[in-house]
Amino acid sequence: MPRTVFDVPALKARQQDLEQLAAQPEFWNDQQNAQKQMRRLDEVMGFRQKKENLRFIVRLEKIQKTVSLRRLDTCLKRQICHQKKWVIPRRLIS
Repeated sequence: MPRTVFDVPALKARQQDLEQLAAQPEFWNDQQNAQKQMRRLDEVMGFRQKKENLRFIVRLEKIQKTVSLRRLDTCLKRQICHQKKWVIPRRLIS
């Protein structure tokens, strides 16, 4: 099964592999290859950060929708009570 850039466990494993590779003393002997691997490490870290940012945005949107629905629900309850001329304690409306 092909992996995507948002496969977080694979990205984490790839990041750890690259960090271990970079920690090797002989890693820097081949400057061109070392730079290539460090660019890959930067890319992997960037993808992981983007994934975390997307998760945060999705959580915020869910919270916003929930809060909006609760406010709408409270407004509707108040309007219905007003139209029906019901007297309901505030604690039951909010």
